[in-house]
Amino acid sequence: MENKQIYNLLKEACDENTSSLRKNKIQCVLGKETSAFNGVYYEIDTPAAGIHLIFNILYMDIIYNKPNNLNQILPTFLLICGEKQKQYHLSIIDWDFVNSKIK
Repeated sequence: MENKQIYNLLKEACDENTSSLRKNKIQCVLGKETSAFNGVYYEIDTPAAGIHLIFNILYMDIIYNKPNNLNQILPTFLLICGEKQKQYHLSIIDWDFVNSKIK
């Protein structure tokens, strides 16, 4: 998933006017972008499953407890949900993109 899409979804989820149903849908959309989903199934007890668990914890914490801190944790979401390099569970962070959002 492209960085801008990830950012826009997270920003929408942090909006207090976004319904809980929509926040959950955003979590599912982003969750599918983690390396835990190799096509159709979810692997248990793998590094990918651990990454997915971290994603879920961070997502719930930032959306419901600290939505104003989204930009501070944005690189983590880009690392987890961004476009993967072959054979890697994580993405390369585009720091120019991050810096453009943190300003």
